[in-house]
Amino acid sequence: KVKFILRFKGREMAYQEAGQATIRKVMEALSDIALVESPPKMEGKQLFALLGPDPSKIKEFKKKTTDEAPDADKTQTAPEAGHSQGAPVAASAKNR
Repeated sequence: KVKFILRFKGREMAYQEAGQATIRKVMEALSDIALVESPPKMEGKQLFALLGPDPSKIKEFKKKTTDEAPDADKTQTAPEAGHSQGAPVAASAKNR
């Protein structure tokens, strides 16, 4: 779960609509994996919203990203250590 909090200082209290718009943008950006548990509310000088994971949307999102990713079986292997064809060289952590 994630709780988004916007704190208003001084004259910022006169522009609460801008804070509401910001919270709505965050909620829309995360709508593909999150569920709004608490809509934006004002508590004193703070505006907050609570978002939680949506299991069905997360499964769909993971399935969509794994379908777009290349297969793990097709990854290239590094050449053997005895060959000089671009074999990686171990770097020391510090110069001694």
